[in-house]
Amino acid sequence: MIQLFLCGIFKKKPLDDLDIVSAAKAEHTYGARTVAKQQLKDYTKYKDFTVLPLRAGGGYHGRDFMKTVTVSQMKQIEKNAAESGLSYTQMMENAGARAADFLLAQTPPARSAVVFAGKGNNAGDGFVAARLLKKAGCEVTVVLTDGLPQTADTCRNLEKIQAMGIPVFDFLEETAAVTAQLKNACVAVDAIYGTGFHGALRQSMRLVTEVLNAGGRSILALDMPSGVSADTGEVSPGAVRATWTMAFDSLKPAHLLEKSIPFCGEIVPVDIGIPAECHEILE
Repeated sequence: MIQLFLCGIFKKKPLDDLDIVSAAKAEHTYGARTVAKQQLKDYTKYKDFTVLPLRAGGGYHGRDFMKTVTVSQMKQIEKNAAESGLSYTQMMENAGARAADFLLAQTPPARSAVVFAGKGNNAGDGFVAARLLKKAGCEVTVVLTDGLPQTADTCRNLEKIQAMGIPVFDFLEETAAVTAQLKNACVAVDAIYGTGFHGALRQSMRLVTEVLNAGGRSILALDMPSGVSADTGEVSPGAVRATWTMAFDSLKPAHLLEKSIPFCGEIVPVDIGIPAECHEILE
């Protein structure tokens, strides 16, 4: 059963007033196979979040949040947002903040976390989450899975966490230390690829995902579990099996495809501040 936790940052609605639609209506309107009434109890875990009503035509920053977009469409939406005044830097900050807020809203809240980061912007989201978790009193470790980051915003956010004294390990050089850190963590964050993955995981990266999957704790994947293709739902051997997958701004096809759903776990769509008009390419 697909579980959708609808979270945002602009519209308030009490939990008792949530509109729970029938499974048939949800399938027709949202593309999800099942959205059942008993899921209401799961919302209590996220009571500190702004929860959006689940109904046809429900508002999400002026639009229907549950629209599914491809990777290329999402890139265009982000470009539109940047041109309208919402910088890529701020979108990264918003995404990382949503991830940190989610983990701190757990019962009990996350007290220790290991963030596995790649070298693109998904890693930047993870670095922001690490910084904010640390500020909230969480013990945080960051693991670089593929060397140093390659984008400017991600590099700046790495510098920020290093300035805070957050331990940063290189997986290939310090695998034993990473494994030890993971054993003591409440939760792991997959910020390796996001929607940028396609094809098959390299052998070196499969070593990373094997350690991550074998850790025995909850995993929050940012936008997409590493090893899962966002557009097709194709799953590489060794792909991360997430407890939750946080979908930034819009759902991606793999969040709802049969072959990839087991790897996504519970889907947590969140608002990262992109205005409704930036989605006009989809109309």
